[in-house]
Amino acid sequence: MDLYQQPGIAETVNFDHIKRHYYMTHTEINPTRIVPLGPALDLTTKSQARIFRLRVP
Repeated sequence: MDLYQQPGIAETVNFDHIKRHYYMTHTEINPTRIVPLGPALDLTTKSQARIFRLRVP
């Protein structure tokens, strides 16, 4: 089971807030402060969570 799928984790994560904060405050990376619309992820399912899992050798 991935971290996001653990009980109580998904309810405390606000990806919209995280993404907006990242793109709006890092003007050296994104001087236009454009926030992308996607992707729309459902990390509650194993298939999508597995795609984005960090693999450490």
